[in-house]
Order: sequence, then C-alpha cells, then structure tokens
Amino acid sequence: NGWISVADKLPKSNVHVLCCTNWGEIVIASYQKWRWSGCKTIVYWQPLPKIPQALKAKLKNEVGFTVRERDPYES
Repeated sequence: NGWISVADKLPKSNVHVLCCTNWGEIVIASYQKWRWSGCKTIVYWQPLPKIPQALKAKLKNEVGFTVRERDPYES
C-alpha cells in the first residue's frame, strides 16, 4: 500500500511527505534533524504523489515556472 514504517526508514531531511500518525490521521510533514515538523506522532510515511504533467506544462508555458519535485529517498 506504499506506507513505510518510520522504524524501517526515514525520508530525506526537509522533504515533505504524506504521513500517518499513531491516531490514524493523514498529514503532510517533513523530517528535520531527528524530529518531524508539524507532528510528533508519525508512525508511517510515503512520498507525495507527482504533480500532474498537464499542470507542470501549463505552469511552464504560461508563467515560465518550472516545477522541481524532490525525491524523498535521495540522500
């Protein structure tokens, strides 16, 4: 189902990921130097979904903005 236990692996620092708390809440947070930002009770996480290609193209063509997505596994 895509969920990774924080006991098994942590995401790269300062990358926002989808998280599940010990109460079953789904939140977006990032891991920063031995702690989670925005929530302390994270037990599972997974990468955020990619931005739709059509939106990336529209942003680039209409306003010259290039979306850069960060890989949560990259070190």
